[in-house]
Amino acid sequence: MLAGLGVILSTRKRRSPICWTMTLVNLAIVRTRARGGRGVVGLAVAGLVGGFIMGVAARAYGVDIENLDAGIKKD
Repeated sequence: MLAGLGVILSTRKRRSPICWTMTLVNLAIVRTRARGGRGVVGLAVAGLVGGFIMGVAARAYGVDIENLDAGIKKD
């Protein structure tokens, strides 16, 4: 979930307060449910950052991640 939010944060939709709210809520849930301590929270943050990097890389290669299904023909 956090990796997907990271991809969204790499788009122009990062200005949306809903996107940031969902990110903070998910991180808070991970923090409160983490029985493994800081390692689990660090892993969650790494997922968020990894998703962000994947989104930036996709845009660098010319992939329009905001309109991925625009070119798919639906029968």
